[in-house]
Amino acid sequence: MSYKLAVWHSERAISDKEAADLFTRLYEQRKVPIEQHIDVYSFYNELSANYPEVDMVAEEDLDACPWACAHERSGAHVIMSVMDDKSTEVVPMILKLADKHGLVCFEPQSNKVHLPSQLQSATTSSERGGTLFIVEMDGGQGKEYEVGFGERGAMSRNLKMAQVVGEDKLVDFLTGEIGLESAKVDSAINELKKNGKAAIRDVVLSDADLLILGLR
Repeated sequence: MSYKLAVWHSERAISDKEAADLFTRLYEQRKVPIEQHIDVYSFYNELSANYPEVDMVAEEDLDACPWACAHERSGAHVIMSVMDDKSTEVVPMILKLADKHGLVCFEPQSNKVHLPSQLQSATTSSERGGTLFIVEMDGGQGKEYEVGFGERGAMSRNLKMAQVVGEDKLVDFLTGEIGLESAKVDSAINELKKNGKAAIRDVVLSDADLLILGLR
């Protein structure tokens, strides 16, 4: 048996529910963040200096290794599995390191998020609202779409989210990754067919969406 912990970079305070949602998406590898954050890199290096990853430990020293398996990580997150008999020693150290490096730490066993000191006084409301802009691109043999997101009050499409090939994949992206209602997606597809571009207003993205989609 093992005890899981996850840390990741966040610029906003998030709730237990949002953290649980993001953990599930990261753990199931439905999406892996592509951005790099120095605070995550520094956390991983200091953690590994204290407790090297299991594949870096000599066979005769494995009994002392606290890890049940190799870490799952990207430039924005680290998921660790701690052996149960080592958890009382290692878990407090991970929480301390996460706070030191300004990272969110989540315990999926209890669905509890630990915010770093600089976020603890911030609001737990971490949703960003605005408009999705979809533009049909010249993709040669197949249709390609660029999807962007503009915050409320922004004058233009200011953040590129994704480039999607094919109408079916665009629908999957909008309904699956963004979580839009089918009616809104159908309306946008019809608008795309007529004008080559579409806008979906009043879209709310959570902190989990922002990190997964590379907008953080």
